[in-house]
Amino acid sequence: MNVDVSNLAVHLRRRTPWEALDLGFGLVRFWRRHAYAYWFALVVPIWILLFAVAYILGDWTLGLLLAWWLKPLYDRILLHAFGRAAFGETPKVTDALKDWRHILGRGLLLQLTLLRFDSFRAVRTAVWYLEGQTGSTRARRMSVIAADNRGHSLALLGAAVVFEQIFFFALAGVVLMFVAPELDFAPQEFLELLRESPTIVVSIALFYFGAVSIVEPVYVAAGFGLYLNRRVHLEGWDIEIAFKRMASRFAAGGAPVMSVFILALASYSGHGDAAVPVAPQRLPEAATTNTIKRVLESDAFRTTEVVSRWTQESNPVSSSMNSTNGLVQWLANVTEWILWGVLGGAVALILYAVFRSGWRIRFDPQPMLRGKPETSDGDDQVVSLSVDLLNEARGQWNLGHARLALSALYRGTLAELQEQFDLLLPPSATEQDIIDAVVQRIPKEPADVVRDMVSMWSMVAYAAVAPKSADVDALFADWEKVFIRCHGS
Repeated sequence: MNVDVSNLAVHLRRRTPWEALDLGFGLVRFWRRHAYAYWFALVVPIWILLFAVAYILGDWTLGLLLAWWLKPLYDRILLHAFGRAAFGETPKVTDALKDWRHILGRGLLLQLTLLRFDSFRAVRTAVWYLEGQTGSTRARRMSVIAADNRGHSLALLGAAVVFEQIFFFALAGVVLMFVAPELDFAPQEFLELLRESPTIVVSIALFYFGAVSIVEPVYVAAGFGLYLNRRVHLEGWDIEIAFKRMASRFAAGGAPVMSVFILALASYSGHGDAAVPVAPQRLPEAATTNTIKRVLESDAFRTTEVVSRWTQESNPVSSSMNSTNGLVQWLANVTEWILWGVLGGAVALILYAVFRSGWRIRFDPQPMLRGKPETSDGDDQVVSLSVDLLNEARGQWNLGHARLALSALYRGTLAELQEQFDLLLPPSATEQDIIDAVVQRIPKEPADVVRDMVSMWSMVAYAAVAPKSADVDALFADWEKVFIRCHGS
């Protein structure tokens, strides 16, 4: 790209790095139409192609991983729009298609491999794309550009990651709040759902694309703002632009004024005495020093500044008061460290509780009575919880009524837990509450059976995904071994 500062459409001046980031935010607001035209015209087809390949290979998670991995490519596409707009050109999608060699070259392979996790990517991409340097020259240029921007670039990346996650979970939460308000599953069940239901993977991809579409243009524009500000500090672009504007004004109307001034000066000097050449004289060193000292001590070079600040009164303080102040300061320091310790302990307890809970993901806006799950499509029929319950569940499974079968087994399990193990669960108990209770209070073998049964019931009830026949048959056999035979003995 031809970088001509005289065509810049951005008001440049020396800014702090934080002001440069704000400049980037202003760029994305001002040129949002061009940026999102590039985004939806060029990035969306890439995502569609990636998921088409994932569909052919039969692995939807691969498409999601590749879509995330190609972020440096998306940054170059957006930078093409911001770069052209900043240097006075109108960004067009057709121009980006014509410059595909330029976009795909100049270090893209390196950014997708060794430098994929580069925290300085926002500014590094601008150096690669706009300057086109290679080898050691590019390395030196990178170090110069990055001199005052590394910390701010890292902060920008961290903020982008955080806001991307916020928008992703916000979009997913809004949708799941209407689709599955009772969804409650552990990570292993979530991975099982990803393998069994491509719809969930596609939904996650749409949520993630929405989050990236909001954050990535802002990230690229802010990095571009840091790059422009660094060029201003290094090369004085603002001064160059000011001189070029002065030159253009003189070229437009300043030449006649200068001609009249020169003629008037020449006519005035012609009326005086003839100029007599004077030989240059060198003053003594002492006289020169004294003259410079007098000039510097004059009012023109003297600056007086009045500074007001609060100070402690200088009254005499006894030694006992000094010791008292020292004791107070020591107590203040000890109290501060105690408070920091309490805060650290609270954080440690929170992390411990999270690890103990297994990092469960829960979308549950209101407590539900899940101890006795609601049924539909004929599930309201009372299922016998007698010895024939297992046969009833098997019959419903053989008829293709997976929800009826697992609902009957679920109710029967709750009754058997109360009868055999004296485990009474409250009506508000969730599936995970049941699993936690049986793991802690009953033997391992029946606890494993209950955990498998609850997992299959959750998949059928909340994700509408039927388990495999072999898994259900094994569950029936284990349930009969643990509950019916033990009950009979």
